[in-house]
Amino acid sequence: MTAYRHIFLILAKVAVTSALVYWLYVQMGTGAALEAVTGIGSGRLLLAVGLHCMVFILSALRWWLLLSTTNAPLPFSRALPSYYLGVFLNNFLPTSMGGDVARIVHLRLRGLSTKALIGSALVDRIIGLTVIITIGAFSALASPTIPLGADKVTALAFLALAVLVTPLLLMTPRAVRLVNRFAERYRGTRIRRAIIEIVGLCQSYRRAKPVLLAAYGITVLMQCIVIFIYFLLGNGIGVGLTLLTYFAVIPLVFVAASLPISIGGLGVREGVLVGMLVAARVDGQLALGLSILYLLVLWTASLPGALVILAGALTRRRDRNTP
Repeated sequence: MTAYRHIFLILAKVAVTSALVYWLYVQMGTGAALEAVTGIGSGRLLLAVGLHCMVFILSALRWWLLLSTTNAPLPFSRALPSYYLGVFLNNFLPTSMGGDVARIVHLRLRGLSTKALIGSALVDRIIGLTVIITIGAFSALASPTIPLGADKVTALAFLALAVLVTPLLLMTPRAVRLVNRFAERYRGTRIRRAIIEIVGLCQSYRRAKPVLLAAYGITVLMQCIVIFIYFLLGNGIGVGLTLLTYFAVIPLVFVAASLPISIGGLGVREGVLVGMLVAARVDGQLALGLSILYLLVLWTASLPGALVILAGALTRRRDRNTP
């Protein structure tokens, strides 16, 4: 029954992805959007791909720093291929967390601790989500292009504050003692004990403040680069928005794409971007063209992850042929 349910969920996400892509095609068409895509200069496009490769490397560096504080340290040269493998597979897996599972499994097969890998990946995700929401909320409050009523200003300010404060509360001594009590109560179980131990491992990062600060700094830099990539591509096809507006819009696109309702965020990311840009009085065809351009940049920048799969296949083939 579990296997059938898993298959059903995958098929449902494929259906959602297909429906969203078809809806975009019906609503916007593709004529002018494709003209915008083909009209952008190759130099601007190559720069965008190079910048996105830098983002992936910085993201791998962040995860490696977090992992290095656990009992599963490894050289960055080993962490980078595993991370890039997850980045590549995340484009095709039926959940936004699929890439995390891929990189965890890839290093677990090489002898690293499963709990350390899961804990570091979880903290990695929390830091990323915290920074994205905070940047988006404060940028939306500051952007004159996005009209907000008093109630929305209050809600955004509260959201930004809650996102900033919640991780700090989870690191307080009282929260640590609570987790320790749960660990003692459920030490005789297997699954619950493993979950509590992973939560405790996440809390242990409170003793590695320099690493956390470095991870947050890297995340801010990463998000700024990705938002600038959108700005770079948008300017290349004639989307006349300020950089501050992109800082307000793109974080919402990131959060929507991370929802586990489509394959690799496909359709959701593009639909939310088009909707937000149209609301900001951007031509729908240009908005669709920008979404297609970013998708091409994203897929191209993630291609080195395919080399990890190829290298593994060649290694296994060589090992089979070795007498």
